[in-house]
Amino acid sequence: MTLKLSVYQDLTRGRIRVTAEPGSWTAKNC
Repeated sequence: MTLKLSVYQDLTRGRIRVTAEPGSWTAKNC
């Protein structure tokens, strides 16, 4: 569970990065 953690960390910064699963994680604007 490292890739997912990385994605979550990016989300907290205000940026959404798709590295773990491009199918499940889509580019969303928060």
